[in-house]
Amino acid sequence: MKNFKNIILALILSLTSFLAPSVLASGNVYDVSLKCGETKSFTVANIPDAKYTWTLVDNFGNVIFEKIDNSTRNVCDIVIPEEEGLYKLTVVADVDGCKEELENRILASKIKMDLSIDGKDWLCETQSTLLSVEINSASSVNGVSYQWFKDDAEISGATNKTYLANEVGIYKVKVTVAGTSVSFYETKDLTEVKELPFLEVEEEAQYKKEAEIVIGNNADWDNDRGYTYEWSVKQEGTNLNVKLPSETDSKIDLSKIDKAGIFTVKASDKFCSVEASINVIRWYNVGMPTGFRPSKGEKLTLVGNQQGIESVKLQIFDRNGVLVYEALNADDAFNSGWNGKYNGDDQRIDGYVYFLTVNFDNGEILKKKGSVSLLR
Repeated sequence: MKNFKNIILALILSLTSFLAPSVLASGNVYDVSLKCGETKSFTVANIPDAKYTWTLVDNFGNVIFEKIDNSTRNVCDIVIPEEEGLYKLTVVADVDGCKEELENRILASKIKMDLSIDGKDWLCETQSTLLSVEINSASSVNGVSYQWFKDDAEISGATNKTYLANEVGIYKVKVTVAGTSVSFYETKDLTEVKELPFLEVEEEAQYKKEAEIVIGNNADWDNDRGYTYEWSVKQEGTNLNVKLPSETDSKIDLSKIDKAGIFTVKASDKFCSVEASINVIRWYNVGMPTGFRPSKGEKLTLVGNQQGIESVKLQIFDRNGVLVYEALNADDAFNSGWNGKYNGDDQRIDGYVYFLTVNFDNGEILKKKGSVSLLR
């Protein structure tokens, strides 16, 4: 019977080490730095019929405080000594002669620091979460260093204020005051994993002006999963990612937005978010023939309509890289065109390379290059 109680007692006491810094726990990682003169409440598991003995001794073994609590009270308020130094706090739980012991080392210091760790209290599957320790208040501190731990084990190289956690576990940060051996600890429990929102999109869509083309989350087309949505677009020919604040549905109608480029949709529930991109290619009614015959009076011009075009630049080069033709406006490119001559001389039958840039009045830019054949 006593052996059974002893096993249960050891399990309960060991579990308390994960609750909070004020809970008595064994191991150097859980050692605490406390300010001289402050009163600190320590707690162990409340074991039925257990009696507790609390003892605080200094680094030389002198007993500073001892309390034998026969009232089965599992909490003890201890005044931290005024003298700076290392102390050991021991608690013994006794159940009918079956005893278990835990201890903490306490570094009494004139320095006081209050810490917290910002970041989610869970992990989103396949994603990382950024943990950041914040020093909310401190006294007599001229600098600090950091060390992160996971499940009591020191994380190599994790010595910054922030840490990117990508595995479940109990994370702890140790903040040491510069020039001292005084350290403070704070813990973040990341043992819960949340599923990501279900987001499924087409990789590419083609948009034709004045045609109703709808893109969105195929897994939530009717918008009934309770997700919130954010949309943005990086337009063709630009590096600017433009947010679309009025678009909060699972899908959008491209004919109302009248933009092409890389559309990004972000789906979020109350725990996690996930993003996906759709490459929207505008169907432009602007093109270049594959060849022309100057000997029959043909000229090389752009084909299509000029609606919405603000400016055009068309350049044609021969195989030696010589610019043989250039049009800098829509009229020249669509109407005048290239007659197959350069400096008044007919150019030979060959393949030529063209570069085309079209600026539209909605801010979009079409850039194309290709080859065209001069025939006789």
